[in-house]
This record gives sequence, structure tokens and C-alpha cells, in this order.
Amino acid sequence: MRMSNPMMSGHVLSWLQQAQERLFGTQAHAASGKRIMRPSDDPAGAARVSNLRSDFARNAQYLADIKTANFWLSGAETAIQSATDAVKQLRDLAVQGASMLQTDSGRQALAAAARQAYNRLVDVANEQLNGRYLFAGQASSVAPFVATGGTPPMAFVGSTVPPEINISPGITVAAGITGDRLFNMGGAVDPTQEDLFTVAERLATLLETGTGAEVSATIAALDFHYDNLLACRGDIGTRMQTCNMVADRLQGLQDGATAAISELEDADLSEVLVQLGQEQNAYQAAAGIAASLNQVSLMDYLW
Repeated sequence: MRMSNPMMSGHVLSWLQQAQERLFGTQAHAASGKRIMRPSDDPAGAARVSNLRSDFARNAQYLADIKTANFWLSGAETAIQSATDAVKQLRDLAVQGASMLQTDSGRQALAAAARQAYNRLVDVANEQLNGRYLFAGQASSVAPFVATGGTPPMAFVGSTVPPEINISPGITVAAGITGDRLFNMGGAVDPTQEDLFTVAERLATLLETGTGAEVSATIAALDFHYDNLLACRGDIGTRMQTCNMVADRLQGLQDGATAAISELEDADLSEVLVQLGQEQNAYQAAAGIAASLNQVSLMDYLW
């Protein structure tokens, strides 16, 4: 059966279109540097890349949450250090006042310094970071400590439950410490001990009007609160260490996922360039055949 010119033209046109599509596809891979540009390029590889990207996005969110947790924990640690310094100052004032070798003006100066330290403690208790109260627990939008005008001088009205942040599957950290624990409000840490504000206010009063023995009696209470603040700060440090360890592990997973995605998705440039040359030659050959069929010869009329 003889193939007519129209039939041959149709076949050549089809070859030309296929060669053009392959050429354009290879050019796209070369330009993008990607081996997989759509699922049809490698269905199994594309599915694996999709799963890796999902894991990457999930771990990226955990890393962001860890950063948030460390932000709040770091803020709490700094505030606790300030409270610890204030308690140390109060103890030094108590030691000085206990000797009762001070003049009246000297005792007044010690009492004034004690009240300044007390005010620093109040400031720490209601310290804010980015508009949130650090020691209010989960009720972070409301100041956790209010003056009572009586005894005890301050009341804790915040939440006793700290805010929690999920930093990895199955791992949650408390992103702070509640004020009741920090200052032993209502005996939250030790029911036999008074809260820090009561102790600090009593010391300021005794430095003005009390005896050396009465002033000396506050030292043990201040030591308890100093140790409690150190313990709270240590707890904060442990949580930050946990966050950093989890972050290191997650970052390792991220690096591995990035490498795996690259291995699956990225094209071998030298291989693509060889294929590109082959596709260009095939396209040029098909184009040449198509052009020759468009030339009408004398023999076409004789048929």
C-alpha cells in the first residue's frame, strides 16, 4: 500500500510535535535544575518528596514553638535573677541591721534600702514581656499580684497552671513559672514559711523599730526564699536545656530531609545536558523531514 503525501505529512507532524514536547520538557528540567517537576515525572519519588516536605513543615513548626518557649523561659530567668539579687540585698541589710551598731539615721537608711528592694520584688512579680505577665500562669493577660493594704501585703490572683508549649511529638514544656511558687504565696512551696513579700515588709519595719534579735530572725526566712529562687531558676535552665536538645535533634531531621529531597528531586545537570542535545538533534531531524515533505516536485504531478 502506497502512503500518500497527506498521510506521511500527518505522521511526520506527529513525530515533530512529540519531539518538540520532549525538547521543551528537557529544557524545563535544565532551566529549573529539577528532575521531578510534576508527579508524572516520577510518581514514587514525588510521593516520597511530598511526605518529606510534610515532615519538614511539621518540624519547622516545632522549631518555631521551641524558639517561643525559649523566649519566655529566658525572660523568666532574667526576672528571677533580678528577684534573687533583691533577696540577697535584703539579707545583707538584715545582717547589718542585726548588729544594732547603727545610728538612728543609719537604721533609717537600711529600712529605706529594704523598701526599695521590696518594690523591686513587686516589679518583678508583675513583670511583662510582649504584653504578657511572666508569672501569671495561663492567665497572662492580668497582673498576677495586687497589693492588699494589709497582711500579707500582696495577694496572688494569677493562675497556678503555667503555660505549656508542645515542642515535639509527646514532649511538652512549661514555658514559665507561676508566681505562687516563685514567692511561696499561700505556702505553695513550703506551708511553714511566709511569702517573700511578708518577710521583706517585716524586715523593713524591724530595721526601723525592731531589736537586733528580731531583725536577725528574718535571715533564715530570706535564706529559704533565696534557695527557692535558685531552685526556680535551675528549673527554668533545665527546661531550656530540654528545648535546645530537642531543637538540635529536629534540626538534624531537617537537614536530613533537605538532603533527601534534593537527592530525589534535583536533576543531574550533566545527564540533562546530554539528553538535551539528543532531544535537539531529534527535533531538528523531524523538522527537516517535515520541511522536505512540503517541497512539491514534478513527480508529485505525475502521480
